Amino acid sequence: MIVRSNPESGLEMTDQAWFESDADSNDAAIREIDTEAARHGLVRLREYWLQTRRLPDGRIVRRGFCYRPDESDLANQV
Repeated sequence: MIVRSNPESGLEMTDQAWFESDADSNDAAIREIDTEAARHGLVRLREYWLQTRRLPDGRIVRRGFCYRPDESDLANQV
């Protein structure tokens, strides 16, 4: 399951984000992150092994970085 993202909200309005999954394996985490990213119009970088880290509560999560594949005008709005 996706447990965190950055940014936490407004994912439809960002060009970059990361998602963390607590899936049992790297492959399962990749599938979960790909699905969540697609819901927001993002795609995951094509890394084979996601970053793995331990949360303060002891859970292991895997982080995938994502981007918006088409050019948006967000940079010009800042």
